[in-house]
Amino acid sequence: QPRAQPTGSSVPGLTADPPPGRTQRRTSISQEHGRLVLLSFNHRDAPFALVEGLTPRSWAPRAVLSRPDLGALSNPSFFNYGVESHEAYRRKALSSDIVEEQKKLQEADLVIFQFPLYWFSVPAILKGWMDRVLCQGFAFDFPGFYDDGFLKGKLAVLSFTTGGTAEMYSKTGVRGDFRYFLWPLQHGTLHFCGFKVLAPQVSFGPEYASEEERRGMVAAWAQRLKTIWEEEPIDCSPPWYFGP
Repeated sequence: QPRAQPTGSSVPGLTADPPPGRTQRRTSISQEHGRLVLLSFNHRDAPFALVEGLTPRSWAPRAVLSRPDLGALSNPSFFNYGVESHEAYRRKALSSDIVEEQKKLQEADLVIFQFPLYWFSVPAILKGWMDRVLCQGFAFDFPGFYDDGFLKGKLAVLSFTTGGTAEMYSKTGVRGDFRYFLWPLQHGTLHFCGFKVLAPQVSFGPEYASEEERRGMVAAWAQRLKTIWEEEPIDCSPPWYFGP
């Protein structure tokens, strides 16, 4: 049955866009998509829509030992970030910026990740957000992953722009089917942590599109947001990514 939008639902949107420059058209589409999230969900039934732009000033882009992410190390003689972040979460010793992001996820019903595709993946700052926020103990454990991940019951969707055309990201295209590179992001990260994953929103090659085509990309996202609560998650298994 179609899912009803939860009353008072929380819809955080994370954006990771580069400064305007050579990729200005990609950036403008990405920023407009983020604005539409606010317009679509900031109303009586969803008062907690949030679009957070990740920038080097607002968010440290990578996990390093030199910052106070973890408090006192449990094993200073052999550093393992995954182990130490798990221990820090258990001791409530994670840095305040990580804790704030985890609170937003705990309150969320739907998380929208908006970004330009970089090397078939997310930009470094968004990868750093995943590394630091989705730690063991908070997002998963052993046991407690995939369908039993700690973020189960929540929805996630990737909305991204590409630097190539749709033909390039087809099965016969030079870059292969775009679903191939979504395996580590959607299955290995989001599904691993328990999210139900909705079909991605892909805006292909806005740098090479006409103004009319770019307006169509924005309009398609705006239309989808109106009924996104009615969507069924994808079957996050190998056939969806690699099937015929």
